[in-house]
Amino acid sequence: MSKSKLDFNYSALDERLAKKTALRPLMPGLPVLTSLRFFAAFGIMAHHTVNFHQFQISSGLHYLVSCGVSFFFVLSGFVLTWNYYEMEPWEIRNFYIKRIARIYPAHWLVMLLYVFFLSAFVVYNWRTDYGLIGVPILAANLALLQSWVPVCFWYFSFNAPAWSVSCEVFFYLCFPLLVILLRRHWFLVALATFAFVPVLIWLANPLPAMAVQTEMAWHIDQNGLVQFSPISRIAEFGLGMICAHFARRRYLARSGFGSYSTSSCALEIASYITIWVFTMLHGGADLLLYLTNSKSMPALSLWLKQSGPSFAFILLLYAVHSPNSITSRLMRARALFILGEASYALYLIHVPFRIFLELHNPWLADMPDRLIVALYLVGAVSLSLLIWSLAENPARHFIISITRKYVYLNKSPESDLLPSVK
Repeated sequence: MSKSKLDFNYSALDERLAKKTALRPLMPGLPVLTSLRFFAAFGIMAHHTVNFHQFQISSGLHYLVSCGVSFFFVLSGFVLTWNYYEMEPWEIRNFYIKRIARIYPAHWLVMLLYVFFLSAFVVYNWRTDYGLIGVPILAANLALLQSWVPVCFWYFSFNAPAWSVSCEVFFYLCFPLLVILLRRHWFLVALATFAFVPVLIWLANPLPAMAVQTEMAWHIDQNGLVQFSPISRIAEFGLGMICAHFARRRYLARSGFGSYSTSSCALEIASYITIWVFTMLHGGADLLLYLTNSKSMPALSLWLKQSGPSFAFILLLYAVHSPNSITSRLMRARALFILGEASYALYLIHVPFRIFLELHNPWLADMPDRLIVALYLVGAVSLSLLIWSLAENPARHFIISITRKYVYLNKSPESDLLPSVK
């Protein structure tokens, strides 16, 4: 390849791509949703901290913070639709590259730290009555495919919270098709994402519940099909997409977010009340039990507990995404935005960090339990900021920059501007 081809200038390409997308509406950023990501990730960490050095929270709050994963699924569908609603076929490759650069570098880094610092814990979890099977499980985790196996020792292997990232990979893969359906009619997305939920609930109903660290952990369980399955949880992603569809229409109709009206304020307050109601009803599972007076539908009850709050979360996102909302005004601090940017790293690192403290804690023996918990929470947030600033963010930009010349090759109308690669 000649030097001139290697030194190709992208300015002409950028200009023509800009003209290609000039007719699209310019959608504003959503910094409040970035800030909310931190509170969701911190809530999940609090959920996983219960019983760590006698740390306890109320049962209602415990359930609410456990719903952080559902919030992330809804938020992911909302944000992607807000930004990529007008995506064309020649932009799909660029979309996938950005998604890969977003999730895999931090995941691989935490996996490396997990295996290096927690080798004794890893070996213990690999050894079973069936022998050493760590290699295929490790491969599934590196590829973020572990949640496709509805067996506890698979979807919870290594860094357990990464099961939801495995689901996100599937959501990203489906997004280009789903957004095409969304542009035709929102009901098509609802149909596509909810289609298999009743089937999975029916299949899971006679199965036993998840059993960690027992012989049953090597069998297909109810949670694996309903709670941790990408096919089951994509319904929440679809709800986020539908919510963004209507939020975009509202924004474009007003040619901006406009002033914050009394009705907007009422809607925002109503969204928080709805979340409180769903918390009290455990996502609707308690209401199901009351209406049927039966425990014969455990899989449906489980799905309602895990995914039911998503119906409240779409109301919240629709109400607070405006920069003039009360929530936005309370979360304008730059520090909250940065913490939100580092929320993915916090989600990945908090469980390995807790296990590390449990395995290497002689120097914690004489400390009060409350101080240990405080050090853990502050330490996990600090580690997430380090991972985000020193590894995750630079790696993302590096991957996007080195793949830039291949993004539009033979795919976009502007591919003729790129040098040939032999």
